[in-house]
Amino acid sequence: MKTYAPDYYNDFKCIADKCKNSCCIGWEIDIDDETYDKYMSLRSPIGEKLRNNITTDIPHSFKLRENEKCPFLNENGLCELILTLGEDQLCDICALHPRYRNFYNTRTEIGLGLCCEAVGDIVLNKKTPTRLIVIDDDGETDVPDEAEEEIIKLRDNILSLLSDRTCSLDERVMNLLESFALPDAVLKLSEFRLVFSSLEYMSPKSLSLFSSVTDEKTLTEIEYEQILNYFVCRYLANSIDETEIRVYLAFALLSTNFISALAKNIPKTEACRLYSSEIEYNEENVEIIIEKICELIGE
Repeated sequence: MKTYAPDYYNDFKCIADKCKNSCCIGWEIDIDDETYDKYMSLRSPIGEKLRNNITTDIPHSFKLRENEKCPFLNENGLCELILTLGEDQLCDICALHPRYRNFYNTRTEIGLGLCCEAVGDIVLNKKTPTRLIVIDDDGETDVPDEAEEEIIKLRDNILSLLSDRTCSLDERVMNLLESFALPDAVLKLSEFRLVFSSLEYMSPKSLSLFSSVTDEKTLTEIEYEQILNYFVCRYLANSIDETEIRVYLAFALLSTNFISALAKNIPKTEACRLYSSEIEYNEENVEIIIEKICELIGE
C-alpha cells in the first residue's frame, strides 16, 4: 500500500526550545499501552520519575504541572525523555505530533497539522503549488474500492483546480463555489459570528479574537492557496459522498477565510496555529461549525 503526503512533508523538523507555543504545554498527553508498560518497567531514576508522574486512570496520561506543563519539559524548553532515553522511546502521541493520518482501503495519506507553528511557517512560505507525492510503498495492494476512488478523484480534481495559477484566486474560489453549488455565504464570516462566539475555547483571549473577526483578507493569493490546499487534503477524501464533499469544501473555504481575517490582528503563522488548536483539535467545535454550514447550503 502506498503512503501519500504533501510534497513539503519531509521539510518538517521540530524546533523544540525555539517554539513559542510548545505542544508540551496546555494539552492532555495520553500514553499508549505499549509505551506505558515500557515506562513502568524502567529501573532507573527516569523510570522512577515516570512512575511518579503518570496517572493511574485509563487512558494513562502525564500529570501536568503548574500552567499545564508536561513534567518532562525542562527549564530550557527541551524534553527530558528525549535527552535521557532517545526519541524512539516517546509515547505515540508525542512521537507523531503534529502529524495526522487518513486511512483508506487502497492508500494512506499523512500530513502535518497547522497547530504547530513550524508547520505554519512551512505552508505559508511555500511558493510552488503543493502536490501529494508517494513517500512510502510497501508493495502490497488491496482490493480497489470504487466509491472511495471516486471520492479521492473528486478531491484531487479540486486540488488541481485550486492550483491553477493561470486563473486569479478569486476566479478559482468562484469556480469551486459554482462547481459544487455552494452559496457565497459560506465565505462570509459575518454569517458565522454568533457560531464562533458560542464555541468552547482553551483561552479567553481566543474567544475575544475569534468573536471580533471581520470579512477582511490579509493572506496573499499564494498563502491563501496553500492554506486552502491543507484543509482540502486533510478533510475532503474522508467524505462518503458528494454531499459530504460539499460540506467539507465549505468548511475548508470558511477556515481559510477565517485565518486570513484573523491574521489582521496577529501574525499569520500564529493565526494558523491558533485556529487549528482551537477549532480543528476540538471535535465539538468542528461539529457546531459543520451544522451551521449544512444549514446554509441546505443539507
